[in-house]
Amino acid sequence: MSGASEQSRWNDVLALASSEAGVLRHHLQSLVGPVGPAGLDDLVQETLLATFHAFARHGPEARTRQFLLGVATLIARQHRARRRRRGSLVDRLVAPFLARTTSAEVTGAAQELARLSEVLDGLADPLREAFVLVHVEQHTLAEAAGILGVPVSTLHHRATRAHALVRAALGDADALP
Repeated sequence: MSGASEQSRWNDVLALASSEAGVLRHHLQSLVGPVGPAGLDDLVQETLLATFHAFARHGPEARTRQFLLGVATLIARQHRARRRRRGSLVDRLVAPFLARTTSAEVTGAAQELARLSEVLDGLADPLREAFVLVHVEQHTLAEAAGILGVPVSTLHHRATRAHALVRAALGDADALP
């Protein structure tokens, strides 16, 4: 591959990334949970590098927000797998906070958040991704299906199934949309 075409691909990646920076960061944060600013920057950079390599295999028609978010979804999935191998984020971050706090209200809210995080961590990646895209990021079914590269009917089934599982696990029908 010539240096000129690589430079052109980098320019395309950077143009797409700069126009979609906020959306990309929000999307990654929604899928992986709390990672901190440095961790989020690492995920964005990993996404941009993967997008650069993917552009070599796909034509110019792939250079869209949907394509970028699809790559970001794969990067988030890989990150979550690495995190599962390292141990539960909830145990490492929320449990010490719960042990230190004295406010019943803060403790209750933190416990609810920890429980939701545990429930979402327990979902298979395709269900979690569908839930986050549709119910957290509020993408339309068509947008979410495009991001994940699946038919709308498949995405609808996954989002509906995930929603039902989360509601059942939390035991509070009013807790979710």
